[in-house]
Amino acid sequence: MRKIVSSLIVALLFLSLFVFTLRVQKVEAAIPDFIYIKSNGLVEPSNASITNDNNMTYTLTGDLIANFYVLWVQRDNIIIDGAGHALQSLNHFDGIEMNGRDNVTIKNFKITGCYHGIFLDASTWATIDNCTFTGNNDAISNGYTGAWNCTITNNNVTAQTNGINLGSMSDAMISGNTVKQCSYGLILHGGVNVTVQGNLISGNTWGIWPLDGGSNISIVDNTISNNYRGVSLQGENDTTRVIYHNRFIGNTIHAESLVPAGATCKWDDGYPSGGNYWSGFVSPDLFSGPYQNVTGGDGIGDYPCVIDVNNRDNYPFMLLSICNVSQTPPKDNVLPTDTVKVNATVTHLFPLEQVILNCTFSNSSATWTTSINMTNLEDNVWNGTILPFPIGTNVTYTIIAQDNAGNSISSQAQGYSFKYPVVPEFSSLLLLPLFVLATFFAMIYKKRRIIKK
Repeated sequence: MRKIVSSLIVALLFLSLFVFTLRVQKVEAAIPDFIYIKSNGLVEPSNASITNDNNMTYTLTGDLIANFYVLWVQRDNIIIDGAGHALQSLNHFDGIEMNGRDNVTIKNFKITGCYHGIFLDASTWATIDNCTFTGNNDAISNGYTGAWNCTITNNNVTAQTNGINLGSMSDAMISGNTVKQCSYGLILHGGVNVTVQGNLISGNTWGIWPLDGGSNISIVDNTISNNYRGVSLQGENDTTRVIYHNRFIGNTIHAESLVPAGATCKWDDGYPSGGNYWSGFVSPDLFSGPYQNVTGGDGIGDYPCVIDVNNRDNYPFMLLSICNVSQTPPKDNVLPTDTVKVNATVTHLFPLEQVILNCTFSNSSATWTTSINMTNLEDNVWNGTILPFPIGTNVTYTIIAQDNAGNSISSQAQGYSFKYPVVPEFSSLLLLPLFVLATFFAMIYKKRRIIKK
């Protein structure tokens, strides 16, 4: 009996050691050093949480974690869909490594804890779409070799040392991205035919930096807000770098030019296309035209926004502007039966919440006010209607516009004042007697002058 018990104990010990070894091996296998999509289309290791559809579409079925490079892409003409799963390097290596790849689409990843979230050096026709980056050194980078015909869209980049760090890009589109709370939001070194459009770059130390060298660089229709420096321009003189239709809001320094003396950048798209909106910049908007000398506002400040002696936005946008106000019938001929139609052009950066006519009415015995909602006719033209009032009523009105960001402006603040009296209506039957009387008195006056002579 003792021998049997001893044998069982020894067997159990060996079995425990065997199970423990299997568990250790399983844990070790779950965290590989590298995960590959090989040039032949296979995934290595084969138990990685990635499905392979005909060696063309790769979709994650779970999170990817590796000790070093998490996903090393060695195949061209493929789509890699993160399907909302996370990707992490435990030792702060690159998340997705693409070197010399062609026509690879990466989308729907959550990438954290990497040195480069996605590295696409010397790659062509790459697309990076709808990925989230947090806690990496660089969210997206292409190193010094460059990349060509790449598209970076709709990504969310938060809390990086560098957000999107690109050098020597050619024919690239960077659009619809949100870059927040980074030391450097968007780094652009050189590049040819690069468009940065429709991005939100906010809360960074440097918004766009250094923007040096390159040609045909367009920074268009972005919101650049609450950064220490919004845009920093460096490098040699190159007027093919253009920056317009952007909204500079709440930056400590909206823009600076650290280029050699005499170097410039184009900060507007001419008239009437216009330049940028600069929060804190104050200018009246009483005139229009290329020289801002035609009476009537146009939503563009009458004064340029000066960045430095060599750089200025000649046509800065106003946040909100009310201009080209007209009424029918005209102010000197409003009869007690007339309905008054008021039209106004309201230019705006953010969608309008409402436009109202704030009216004050007075006569010999009373004064009262009312607000009338205006309706949008077309484009930026708004219309309001004031009902008929009795003879002797004096009507004064201002136009107030408010956008959905809480900004508002009144026509009175822009120097516009509108007022008309309601005048008596003369019957056409009185015109002939009045004409006869006028003719009679004219003849008497003329006859007296002749007699006097």
